[in-house]
Amino acid sequence: MTFQEIKSPYKNVNEALRAVVEQYPNNIAIAFYYQGEKLLTYSQLFEAIIKFANGLKTIGIKKGDKVGIMLSNTLEFVISFYACCQIGAVGCSIITMLGVDEVANISQTAELNALIIGSDKKRLVKKCQSVTPSLKTIITVGDKEMDLEGAIKFWEVVEERGSLAPINENLGLDD
Repeated sequence: MTFQEIKSPYKNVNEALRAVVEQYPNNIAIAFYYQGEKLLTYSQLFEAIIKFANGLKTIGIKKGDKVGIMLSNTLEFVISFYACCQIGAVGCSIITMLGVDEVANISQTAELNALIIGSDKKRLVKKCQSVTPSLKTIITVGDKEMDLEGAIKFWEVVEERGSLAPINENLGLDD
């Protein structure tokens, strides 16, 4: 079996996302119904993605870094994945139903640099940190306080550390 190269007018996911945002800025991108209805337009979603991407850069995440994203089907997952794409980091989706040892194995094997995770997963984070020397950044999502040294709250990264500054990463087809 041979594979045909797929022709796309876009160089990468970022270009495709920008094209949709430019063409349909006021269309609903996400309808989110957890704790009440929340609708985000493409322009609102893109703004959150850019802020989070710039926030990631301020805390030291850079092109080529591996970021574990262990979140369920949430707004924060979407923002996290596309923000990683914006800066050339590798968003590694991790199934939320995996056990502590399985996630620690993934963390170690992938050599994660950061982990975005629900704030109720303290035991899991400690195990991942113990086996993954490269894992320096923990970003938590949720209302529970995680008394884990150095953990940063997701929306703090967006609102306090993020900005709408242009992201000037030179990203190609493989990024």
